[in-house]
Amino acid sequence: MKEQNKFNLEKITNIVVILAIIIVTGIIVKKYLFDSNEPVQKIEIGQKFDIPDVNWKQNGKTIMLAVKQDCSHCTTSAAFFRQIVDEASKNSIKVEVVSSDSKEDSKNYLAGLDISIQNVHQISLRKNGFVGTPTLVFVNQDGIVKDMWVGRIDSENSATVLNKLKVFMSSEISENQTFSDNNTDFSSTKNPIAVTDLKTSLEKSNEILLIDIDSREEFKTLHISNAKNIPSDEIVTRASREIPKNKQIVFYGRCPKDSFSSFSQDQLTKLGYSKVSFLVGGLKGWKDAGFSVEKSPETP
Repeated sequence: MKEQNKFNLEKITNIVVILAIIIVTGIIVKKYLFDSNEPVQKIEIGQKFDIPDVNWKQNGKTIMLAVKQDCSHCTTSAAFFRQIVDEASKNSIKVEVVSSDSKEDSKNYLAGLDISIQNVHQISLRKNGFVGTPTLVFVNQDGIVKDMWVGRIDSENSATVLNKLKVFMSSEISENQTFSDNNTDFSSTKNPIAVTDLKTSLEKSNEILLIDIDSREEFKTLHISNAKNIPSDEIVTRASREIPKNKQIVFYGRCPKDSFSSFSQDQLTKLGYSKVSFLVGGLKGWKDAGFSVEKSPETP
């Protein structure tokens, strides 16, 4: 009888242990694979966005960057994030970081990636609509989501994300901002050339190479006559083959205040090119002056 009772007790004990293991395992799986803070609604373009302690009006335009220190895609996207922060700074756009990690951990993580951002917020990412990391959200001065990107950013998709950024930077200019050839601040750039000066130079010389740094699709739709298309993210890899060092290089894009043209200029300068400039006002300034533009012919 005692042996039977002992056997039954051991059996019950084993069952209890197994049930405990199942319960604990379920809790862990639910916590790490199925977030209990599932968002009521994920972030959508066009929605009104609200993040505690972020003043959209005061910021003017804001780029929200959601990261986590255990996110491998965030780490591999670090070089692009540094470029985002640099471009945003040149265009007076605020960058705010949100993370489920503590503010101190987030700042240390960013510092380790050589990314300097002071505005860091600890929030529940899923409760606020962030379904993955990294996430970039472009928000206007009214708190409206204008565009976004979710996932790793690499050489294959960086051009797409950069184009989203360019469109965001050039859109919805607020009432106290007017960008034109006459009042745009280009103090952070080197060797700008006005549209009229470029037109005169092109008429007098064959030693100028005009490069459109926007996407192939944008170039096909409209570009300055006789310009060559090299998207900004391809400048370094194509320079030695397609950009002669003995010519005067002029970059242009579609944003009136196009810091990407200046960025492309910096890239060539680092490669040893000395005669590099960019077109003030870009394609818009050229068109507004009444100078010739064209579309690429349709391929059969």
